[in-house]
Amino acid sequence: MTRIRASMSSRILGIYLVVISVLQIALYLYLSSGSFDLELGSREFVDPRIGWSILGHSLLGWLTAIWVFAIGSAFVLGRKPFVTYISTELILGLPQIVAAIPYGLINWSEGEGIHQGITQIILAVLFTVIPITWAIYLAIYSNPKTGDQ
Repeated sequence: MTRIRASMSSRILGIYLVVISVLQIALYLYLSSGSFDLELGSREFVDPRIGWSILGHSLLGWLTAIWVFAIGSAFVLGRKPFVTYISTELILGLPQIVAAIPYGLINWSEGEGIHQGITQIILAVLFTVIPITWAIYLAIYSNPKTGDQ
């Protein structure tokens, strides 16, 4: 991968991270407004960091959104904090994966919660699996000697 392509790819990753963090912050603002009324489920139905909510740490959901926004901004500005992002996303995203997959499969098998199950699996993929896989790929192929610059 050429340096220019790697730089553009990491900036696009940064834009992706900024967008998903802004979506997460907007969701939390909407949910905290008290006007959340969705027939299909509760807050967990649309929470991209459901694992932290299940663990009783809803504040950490906010902090993860702010952190991902900061890391995404660093990528957009041309920095390449691959090691920092990958290590923190493993910590911050692990409860999402651990909670979403069983939650999704249990709801899927019960039939009536199939929408919630599918939604949680999709959220886990969009907010954790895709960006961390993308970052690992870029870290390996854009600068094989070091992850951070």
